[in-house]
Amino acid sequence: MKRILLLIIVCIVGINTSKAQLYPITSHKDALKVKGRTLLVTLYEENANTLKKLKGNANAIANYQEDIQAQNEMVISTFKNYWNYTTAIEYKPYTEAKALLKANKEKYVLLNIYENTTYTIVRRTSYSPEAGKLSYQLPNGMYRIKDREFSDRQTYIFLEDSNGGTIMYTNIPHLDPEPSDLVYSIQQMQYILRYLEASESNKISKLKHDEMEKNAPELKTKTLFLCKEFLDEDLTEQEIKKVYPYPFKVVTQEELDKAIVEKTPGVAFVQLASVPGGENRASSHTIQDAETGKMYYLNAPNPIKFNTGGFGTITTKKGTYKIREKNLKDYAEEIGQ
Repeated sequence: MKRILLLIIVCIVGINTSKAQLYPITSHKDALKVKGRTLLVTLYEENANTLKKLKGNANAIANYQEDIQAQNEMVISTFKNYWNYTTAIEYKPYTEAKALLKANKEKYVLLNIYENTTYTIVRRTSYSPEAGKLSYQLPNGMYRIKDREFSDRQTYIFLEDSNGGTIMYTNIPHLDPEPSDLVYSIQQMQYILRYLEASESNKISKLKHDEMEKNAPELKTKTLFLCKEFLDEDLTEQEIKKVYPYPFKVVTQEELDKAIVEKTPGVAFVQLASVPGGENRASSHTIQDAETGKMYYLNAPNPIKFNTGGFGTITTKKGTYKIREKNLKDYAEEIGQ
């Protein structure tokens, strides 16, 4: 069911996600802050502009409202079943949640779902009274819609503090979140928070190079799920075995979703999700345990380098939005270090 929902649309000018979901300043103190507060989960709400566009079409409005209700029921059900890092949790529409957060700064941390829209510059002109041309960038820093072109969207789940600062976020593969996307994000966030909570010496900056490298050899005993949708179409199972000599299984999207939602023991999985600026050609690669959310591997291109052509191979047509032979070799190297 394709919804006509909208969350917050943000124009990404250039966010450095070289650390992807990991915010380098997030600390032991932040984890304790989250632990001691109520998690305030934002829900979808009706958008005035959307309703205006649907005005006069009763069936479309009814479908739109039903989609919002169904999506909110899914969000609430998923968090009730999988979120356990904090005991107190509330669910409010976005506008109400932001007001509550502002009025109760010491009570809440906010979990928000963003849809990010990336635009590509298609015209740069200087203002010329004689020619009547408009400049691309206006004095207030905004851009005229006709001077830019839609190129990509991504959906992110952000955990924010009461001052609007980001504690961490996950980028997910589907524009309209599925239950498996939320479970993947919840499990990952909780794993990171527990890692930080365990010791003051644990830092986000150490998570990839210390914790994940320590965890990676465990993949020798796990069956790595590789989703067909993510695999390079030229890769066969025999070719995968040559570069990834550990247990794996090529699965459908449905099989992957089922393993994530059911927290299947003994299974790890590769998750790909588009990064801002990647225009569906650049993605983060994460390997995570289906049962526990333990992280084994994370690699994400820097979209700033991507946009300037400085990231080498991902500027090609194929990009990194597939699991290719070189990615499998990289996974194997991490395991066999």
